[in-house]
Amino acid sequence: MSILNTSSYQFARPTGHCVFTGMAIPPLAGYIACLVEGEEDESLERRDVSLEMWERGERPERLFAFWRATMPSPEQKHDPFLGDDELLAIFEQLCENPEESSEQQSVFRFLLALLLLRKRLLRQDGSRAGAGGRRVMLLRRKGENKDETPAIAVPDPGLDETHAADAAIALGRALRGDE
Repeated sequence: MSILNTSSYQFARPTGHCVFTGMAIPPLAGYIACLVEGEEDESLERRDVSLEMWERGERPERLFAFWRATMPSPEQKHDPFLGDDELLAIFEQLCENPEESSEQQSVFRFLLALLLLRKRLLRQDGSRAGAGGRRVMLLRRKGENKDETPAIAVPDPGLDETHAADAAIALGRALRGDE
């Protein structure tokens, strides 16, 4: 199993152009930021898509995850870290069809869950044994009631504590766009 590393996950900064048209996305315009899997390795690359092209159904090949964003204005100080809403959107999207997830998506989902737990945007609502005896965390969004919404099951991909901690730090750096 590969471990996330910062050199493979530099995707936080917007490209400023639609991957399909090549045209600049104007400041303060909405767009869809996408992560796509690399063709030759396990890297993730950023691709931005204008809302017009997204609404036409255009999707980059090897789509891994996506979120809605707003292009910053040139004078606006760029905060390279994704906001809480974007992080939750990526997490929820990765949880939609876990049985269809690649190994890389499973590791990413697990690490993102740890990050969201640390930020207190998710809370753990127990755990259970999963396939192969691996632990499955049961999570809820902060403020959700267990009688109203089902828990989100996030299987542990089998990282030992050292690798999980190292990979979580690397994920945080990558999401911020740190070198």
